[in-house]
Amino acid sequence: MTIFNDAFGNYYIGSKFGTTPINWAEILTCIRQALGSNDRADGTFFDASNFFFRIDWRPNITQETLTGTITTPGFNSWPTAFNPNTTRFIFQMGDGSNYTNSFNTSVITHGNLGRAYGSAAVMNPSPNSQVICWMVANNSSFSIFIFKNALNYYFFSNGVLSNSDFAFPLNSYCFYTGRASEGFSNSLLQNQCSAGTLVDNLLVATTGAIANYAHTKINGTATQSEVELYLRRPTLNTVPLGYIPNVFKWKVDGTEPVPQLGDIVSLNMANATSAYKNHGVIHCVVVGRLGNTNAQDLTGDYILMRVAN
Repeated sequence: MTIFNDAFGNYYIGSKFGTTPINWAEILTCIRQALGSNDRADGTFFDASNFFFRIDWRPNITQETLTGTITTPGFNSWPTAFNPNTTRFIFQMGDGSNYTNSFNTSVITHGNLGRAYGSAAVMNPSPNSQVICWMVANNSSFSIFIFKNALNYYFFSNGVLSNSDFAFPLNSYCFYTGRASEGFSNSLLQNQCSAGTLVDNLLVATTGAIANYAHTKINGTATQSEVELYLRRPTLNTVPLGYIPNVFKWKVDGTEPVPQLGDIVSLNMANATSAYKNHGVIHCVVVGRLGNTNAQDLTGDYILMRVAN
């Protein structure tokens, strides 16, 4: 699989023309290329019937104080064993036992402060020609979209928020959404949309009016255009925590053509914020919906993830 890159520090698996079956080794390679060093990330995985994937990593930004080489992580059903002197983030999917116990966990660490976020019964992306993925990574975040069909998909993003009032690493985040309808006896959390940060242990609002927030153009008039996906608290939601890099929110107003999960759409960044200034027309894959009324009601605004042009 070709790993693409652009002039803005982004590295990609997949493009506007499509993508290929999921390959965990290539996902690790993409993250390492985006971080600019193999020392800053390492992963381990089984395949076939022993599905499991885990990656430990840290961003390559000036605010990062951890150093040293991240070594190959072990196989832990709950990822608590790590080197706190080298590792900032842990991402894990599956538990290495069987298909019916697939889950995701993400751990954000900082000294004695740590947060773990998890979801049960997510899609099991074992090696399968029917399961494809897109990915985008930069020096401080990565996002991955694993897709089989509209009933079986998973989107995950992890890293450092942009335009945040919180200093690193308090602006670290985890965001995930997805659906699983095959191979699970327990329907709990099969449809889910959730997020969290290191700032506190409150889940960030991903449902209702807070998630589907109104937004305005620079001139103050209302718009239904795409905007950055800001994370917000369930309370005090007038203060956004920051936005997820390379991920956007498409406001549903009932007049635009209805996209499907996995569709590619184009965005014109001519009036974008400074982070995307001069990026021109970019392309994104539709990776999910924000919860409309609750975390399991995925009928809100569309979530878009940038892919290679």
